[in-house]
Amino acid sequence: MKTAKYIRVSTTEQSIDRQLTVNYKQYIDKCSGSIPFNERPTAIKLLNDIADKKIDALVVHSIDRLGRNAFDIQTTLNLLSTLNINVYVENIGLYSMIENKPNSIFKMITDVLSNVAEMERTSLLERQKKVF
Repeated sequence: MKTAKYIRVSTTEQSIDRQLTVNYKQYIDKCSGSIPFNERPTAIKLLNDIADKKIDALVVHSIDRLGRNAFDIQTTLNLLSTLNINVYVENIGLYSMIENKPNSIFKMITDVLSNVAEMERTSLLERQKKVF
């Protein structure tokens, strides 16, 4: 199994230390989670490597690393499922597939968490407006 880890932070000033690992090839984007996954420079490289069969499993620290838009996160997870990529989300300890079959618990929980990620972004933007 060729596993990769996708790491994203929102700004170049933020540290990626808590997401780093030495166990996998790492794909690191420093951009807003509001940018669709398939438009991020390193995510594009990751998707190309998946298409080239260089990667067959993906690790992310948390679901919000994939994005801050529920529809985009769910679209990304559906694409990865279609490509038979088993996604592991570290902070919830779940795989998207078990014995090469979709994990319905993973789908249910990541659907909820993707909406939470979007709500957090909306809340953050509202707080920023009040400060300025």
